[in-house]
This record gives sequence, structure tokens and C-alpha cells, in this order.
Amino acid sequence: MFNVIGSRFPGANSGLTARFPLLIMLVLVAAAGIRPAAATDVCGAICDETWTAAGSPYVLTCDVNVGAGCTLTVDAGVEVLAAPAAGLWVGGTLDVNGTAGSRVTFDSNAGSVDWDGIAVQADGINTFEYVDIVH
Repeated sequence: MFNVIGSRFPGANSGLTARFPLLIMLVLVAAAGIRPAAATDVCGAICDETWTAAGSPYVLTCDVNVGAGCTLTVDAGVEVLAAPAAGLWVGGTLDVNGTAGSRVTFDSNAGSVDWDGIAVQADGINTFEYVDIVH
């Protein structure tokens, strides 16, 4: 039985039935293998990194710089979220490898608030495949 206020069913307002919907939800989540997403915060200079779907979302908490001679590879299915006024600055190589079925997304982590975007410097190299850049 479910917890229905004013119910005429015996035990409808018992402690067990009050927790029944929560118990069902936990069982379904565990059975589906769903786990809460843990964000990976990124800030400052990075070099020779690969961002994977397992570490997604990646949150740019301040400007992130890929220096000359360094590479950032972003795998399919990765979501990159940027704080307001944060951006990705590329002086080395940015290799973004989305697929038709598993795109890479760059977006603001503050809803409709803009972020500084992606800037590839004159000597920088970039490859973008199946990417959505928002705001």
C-alpha cells in the first residue's frame, strides 16, 4: 500500500509504507546501474591530458590553458561546463573526438550565463568532430 493521506486502508500511514516509494526508487536506480555524476574541476595550465566520459562533466572553474607543445584530447560523450568568465585557451593542440551518437558539448555551468569560449592562438592546432558549443 502507498501512503495516502486520509486513506481507509489499514496501515496506509505506517512508517514502512511512507518509505515504500523511496525504497522502490533506490532499487530501480541500483538495478539500472545509475550512479550520481561526479564533476571534475579544472583550472589553470594543463598539458597532455585526455578527458573521458567517465570523468565527465569537466568544469572549468577558471581559465584553462593548453600550452605550446601540449595536447588536450576530449573523448566522445564528454560534457565541458564553464563558469562565467572562464574559457579554454589553446596554444598547443586541442583534439575533440565526438561521434554522431556521442557528441561532445561545451556549455556554461550557470544556465544562460555566457562563458569566455574557446580561443585557439595563432600557433594552436584544433580538430573538432561532432561538437556542440553553446553560449
